[in-house]
Amino acid sequence: MGEKHEMSVEQIIGFYLVKLKEFYTTTGIHMNECVLTCPSYASNVERQAILDAAQIAGLRCPKVINEGTAIALKYGFYKSNEFLKEKPRNVAFVDLGCSKTTITVCQFIPDKVKIVSHHSDRNLGGRDFDYAILEKVAAEFDKKHGNDPMENVRCKLRIMEAAEKARKVLTADTEANIGVDYLLDEQDLNRNIKRDEFEEIIKPITDRFAMVCREAIELSKLNLADIDSVELLGDCTRTPIISTILKEVFQKKELFRTMKALECVVEGATMQHAMLSPSFSARSFVIEDYNALPLSVTYSFSDKPDVKKSMELFPVGSNFPITKSLSFKNKLGNMSCLLHYNNDPNNLAQLMKGLPTQLANYNIGEGTLKKQDRESKSEFIIKVENNLHQIACLQSAELAETWTEMEKIPIASCAQNSCCTGKEGEEAKPAEQKYETKERTRTTHTGIKFDTSSHAIPPQAKEALREQELAFYKKDCEFLDWKRIRNELEGYAYEMKAKLDEYGNLRPYMDPVKRDELLAKIAVCVEWIYDAGETASYAEYETQLRDYQTVGQPALFRFRFYETLPDQFKDYESKKNNLESRLQSPNVSHLTDEQINSIHNKIKFQGEYLQKV
Repeated sequence: MGEKHEMSVEQIIGFYLVKLKEFYTTTGIHMNECVLTCPSYASNVERQAILDAAQIAGLRCPKVINEGTAIALKYGFYKSNEFLKEKPRNVAFVDLGCSKTTITVCQFIPDKVKIVSHHSDRNLGGRDFDYAILEKVAAEFDKKHGNDPMENVRCKLRIMEAAEKARKVLTADTEANIGVDYLLDEQDLNRNIKRDEFEEIIKPITDRFAMVCREAIELSKLNLADIDSVELLGDCTRTPIISTILKEVFQKKELFRTMKALECVVEGATMQHAMLSPSFSARSFVIEDYNALPLSVTYSFSDKPDVKKSMELFPVGSNFPITKSLSFKNKLGNMSCLLHYNNDPNNLAQLMKGLPTQLANYNIGEGTLKKQDRESKSEFIIKVENNLHQIACLQSAELAETWTEMEKIPIASCAQNSCCTGKEGEEAKPAEQKYETKERTRTTHTGIKFDTSSHAIPPQAKEALREQELAFYKKDCEFLDWKRIRNELEGYAYEMKAKLDEYGNLRPYMDPVKRDELLAKIAVCVEWIYDAGETASYAEYETQLRDYQTVGQPALFRFRFYETLPDQFKDYESKKNNLESRLQSPNVSHLTDEQINSIHNKIKFQGEYLQKV
């Protein structure tokens, strides 16, 4: 408590995942792995940060899946029986949320989905609509009252909140009110806004949205007639003008909303985990995913470090996971290899400004030929992978050595299994084995070590962050336990004080001397809680609570007993009358007199006990 720490993004996400893990643990679900989602435009660096965060939280992440891919998996898995192999169904998923827009075009056949394209604008969403209203309303308020709300952060947030409410009202109604009491210098903001005016204010934003839709269609290389349906996701797709634009751009009379927007992504990720985990048996569903950012490799050898060559390995639209090999004749290694995004600005439009385009640098060592005496030939091979998480990395580097050698091969003959016939009386001699010599080509593959420099957190640093997270979590749990026991003692003290005072319901059920002593101790306890108790330990609170409960609980039990005593009398009388009436009926003729007297004695004993109480 009171300590200052600098936290990385990976640590912050890790804290959230730890709380998520704790939530599942308290509900009886053991959680040690999960599939995590990210937007389709997330770069290599952002995806690696998610994986590092999961490891810091003590979770295994089998896959980082794109949100659009998870949505397509959820849609296709349950509708697989509706698809035809001869005629694939093309569906466009339009997700317009609070801060971003993503359009994913998919092609479905039974038990398979192909992501045709992902296209996004990471800065286009409902908050842009709200901010446009904010600017309009704030300018009017400044003109009327001479105070600009845009200069006050709190005022801006209050107007944004009112604008969001009005925007949601305008999805169903043609008019809404934007009201904020005492916005600035005790001046109220109260303004009506009609749907036509709202659509005029946000027209530049909706034009951008229409452009994103057209770009997505162009990127998919499909004709509008080939897109069978458009599925809407995200809260802002309910805005009437958005639906109108989508119908015009996609040339559809009807738009569909068959999935729950708040659940479809997590359901798709859950199904992906079930398919990847050996703990579950799930029907196979093939995903052919889409690479949204172009990946290239630039390399040079140590003998000519200034001669650098580049080539694109994973272009936009290529599927993943996939591995590609590069081979170099008569090379032993000694290569510097850089993985990076293509520098074409058109291809990097979805990459957030400030994120690095260089992803990883590898310094590969030199291999050794083992058959130089046989005039062997070398081939240096590197394998670059765009893996399951859509993270490009160097999978391996190896040296392939090829040489020729002469090999003696036994010649099979008709007398191979027989003995040579000698003279009469002499021992037979085995046939002499003959060989032929053939030239054989041999190849061996030897791995070459390499050093990696990337944006991933090194293993040792990651382990240190994991231990730090465990320490933070332990402190959090200790503080929450301390806060709980403090509130419990405080609540018990005030409760007993109220119940033992002059009009309290526990007052008659405690000895007056003990009652006065307990009230005095409670008064001291309340002062202690707000003074020395601020720095007291959990054990001190627990000891005090246990001491007070030892004195107070018996009185509480007596009160509850006597409170329920009238009900016990009624219950006794009801059962007594029932038993006596049954004992007088002819249905008990099977009972002996001794058994009947025993029942009467028990009824009498219970009545005497209640009377005594």
